[in-house]
Amino acid sequence: LDDVNNNGQDIHNINQNTDSDDENNYSYREEIIQTRDYMNTYPEPAQFEISKMKEYLFICQKELRMTSVVTILRMIKYRTDGWRCYYGEILEDVQRKLRAMERRELDLEWLCL
Repeated sequence: LDDVNNNGQDIHNINQNTDSDDENNYSYREEIIQTRDYMNTYPEPAQFEISKMKEYLFICQKELRMTSVVTILRMIKYRTDGWRCYYGEILEDVQRKLRAMERRELDLEWLCL
């Protein structure tokens, strides 16, 4: 009985799910920090850096990591350096890729994009 909570669930399985969630949250945070650091390294990005960012966002889309895509787009939108100038181009390419892959688009207003 000590291994079962009030809902009759095995507490060992609950802990495993929590550990997995913590690991996923850690990976997500690390990903966002690394992306921010990349943009900080190139505050006035050349076309090469912009292309790398687009490719990274396309990989995130392909892996269905849309939370990462939206977060990174928001980061770009609210920057005050050269990345902000490319926001529209990056967003349009992300939308174009999403339309081609899944025949849908991001809801820009609802996502504050």
